[in-house]
Amino acid sequence: ADKNQVLNRTELRNLLTDVQHGIVPTEHEVGWILKGCELCESTGVRGDDEPSNDVTVTIRQLPPLIKVWFKYLAHKPFIERSLDTFDVSHTDGLLRDELYNFLRHLEGATAPSEGELDLIFSSLDTKRDGNIDRFELLHLISVWYTLITERGQSDQPQGASDGASDDLMTRLADTLRSRASSSNPCLASQQ
Repeated sequence: ADKNQVLNRTELRNLLTDVQHGIVPTEHEVGWILKGCELCESTGVRGDDEPSNDVTVTIRQLPPLIKVWFKYLAHKPFIERSLDTFDVSHTDGLLRDELYNFLRHLEGATAPSEGELDLIFSSLDTKRDGNIDRFELLHLISVWYTLITERGQSDQPQGASDGASDDLMTRLADTLRSRASSSNPCLASQQ
């Protein structure tokens, strides 16, 4: 950071590389992080669409951004396998039907109802572009596995009944809806 406590896009990329011991983020990943943390919107730059060095990040914005980066790296192999399998439209994200197929294959899941799918999709699609991108998918994965862990710690056996899995899908939809008001993954990562 320079003396005014601000990092430009190149400095941010170098910092993310340093904190993860040499794992260099792609330009698209830097863009996704900036978009996901809504840092581009405040500067008028479109993140990964225009890899401009004009985007700046303040020192105060770094902790949640770095937390999102670590969370993304932890789930990156799963996200990439999921996109390889379910992103049949090659959008580097999931359209509504692709999200449905992804949800059906999550650990402990049954197919969501149309209403649950609509609620999950609209809650995740924070950019309202009709495509669940990597960071929106990261948010879904984080919430899902939190719910799976909570279920495992409850008195209910994991394979209790089809209703137990349906209840999980409903809880996922409800949790995503309640967090949609704070659609910023940087804020969600602090929860």
